[in-house]
Amino acid sequence: MTDQPRMETDRLEDDSSRREPGRCVGCGCTECAPCDGGCSWADEDRTLCSVCASQQLTDAAIELGKALAALTCAIYVLEEVSGDLQDDVRMKYDEAFADVGRLYANIMLSSTELLADHPEARAAARSEPIERKIVTP
Repeated sequence: MTDQPRMETDRLEDDSSRREPGRCVGCGCTECAPCDGGCSWADEDRTLCSVCASQQLTDAAIELGKALAALTCAIYVLEEVSGDLQDDVRMKYDEAFADVGRLYANIMLSSTELLADHPEARAAARSEPIERKIVTP
């Protein structure tokens, strides 16, 4: 049984010069000197034992969990920003709509005052409808 310290799984490179059939690239165990508690070969080439392969899977699952947590946080932040942007756009739209309403009221008031001050314009407004030409680009 081997008592060698386990290598970090991110240091397990795919280096063919290090791979020796019958010796684990992770911990160095062999068929004659397996890991404490026993192990078996996890690959056909007999270069990775089941304990190290299990550790690789555990490490990968942990990293995947971290990535998922980070993604969840990013989605939450995007939802917050998106909601804030929607609120900002809605508020700007409401302000612009109110501005257009005030502008329309001012135009109507100005045109009414104009018609009241100029009898010929009032007469023309009653007798001839204004033709609106639509200009297309």
